[in-house]
Amino acid sequence: LAPRRVRPSLFLHATSTSSSSSSSPSSVESSEGEIWRRARARTLTTPTALCAHPPITTDEEHGQAVKYRVKFVTAYGRGAGASTQDAGVQTCLLAEDGRAFMFRVEPYTEQLETGWVKRRFEDGAVDEVVVDAPDLGENIAAVWVAPEEGTWCLQEVDVQRVDAEGKGGKMQRFACGALLGEPPARDTAVELRPTATASTSTDTSTPTFTPAPSNANFTDEEREVLARLGVEEYRRRRRKAALIDAALVGSGAGVLAFAVPSLAPAYAFGGAVGATYLALLGLGVDAIGDEGMGPISRVRRVLGAPPVRLALVGAATVLAVTYGDDEMSQTLARLAAG
Repeated sequence: LAPRRVRPSLFLHATSTSSSSSSSPSSVESSEGEIWRRARARTLTTPTALCAHPPITTDEEHGQAVKYRVKFVTAYGRGAGASTQDAGVQTCLLAEDGRAFMFRVEPYTEQLETGWVKRRFEDGAVDEVVVDAPDLGENIAAVWVAPEEGTWCLQEVDVQRVDAEGKGGKMQRFACGALLGEPPARDTAVELRPTATASTSTDTSTPTFTPAPSNANFTDEEREVLARLGVEEYRRRRRKAALIDAALVGSGAGVLAFAVPSLAPAYAFGGAVGATYLALLGLGVDAIGDEGMGPISRVRRVLGAPPVRLALVGAATVLAVTYGDDEMSQTLARLAAG
């Protein structure tokens, strides 16, 4: 197979198609909305310089030539491997100062011991490559990944800088867990940020990864804004779900009131119990991390406790059995019989 060149157009296409997908709550101010859009955006970061290869330059602009060990982990499952047999993977490493180095990972690797050719990016495969590159630093800010054709489900990418003496420095993990490529994949390319780091100096040592902040590109004040906006977004979605649930229960009870009047009260009672259970479950979620001692916090913790929800279900069952309508039971029997 003839070697193929890198294709920046894959990443340019992903940038143009994903820039319009970010959104922000309409109720927040413009500055907070901009922070929210930055956190939600799928647009790829624009590098300031694209380092060439070959040849590897050693000037002050691009830095000393080093090696980077890059490991691709393909997700395990049906259809997770690369769907196109001869398609490689376009990869780009972005430094913290904006410099970038792009390279192509071939779809096959030659086994020197047997002379066989092994295919990369199959289901559950772990494929490791070592590339010569300008020194982008030990901390890689982001990794771009894009399959050339078809689809491919990437689980994660590990990147480690190897110096001239062959010593490996800090290893960074970039989690993905998404299907990439052509439809039905959502994105043709993806930008991954570090999710964990580990220190290891040898190939045989097993690194222990430490989770990295998921919003490391934000200041402390911006993280506080993101946390508050995230809570507001969660509550807004919960209120919307409660309204939809109430509308479904009400409309269903209304239809039964005309079609089968004896079943309407039972349907409405069951819907009310279910809505109450979901509300208590939401209070339980709100109580997570709430260490306040005020009356609202205490009521939230008590009502959101699992024993309260269990008692609600038990009481509803007892009421349904004790005060069940005989006419309703007869109607259900007739419906079941034919």
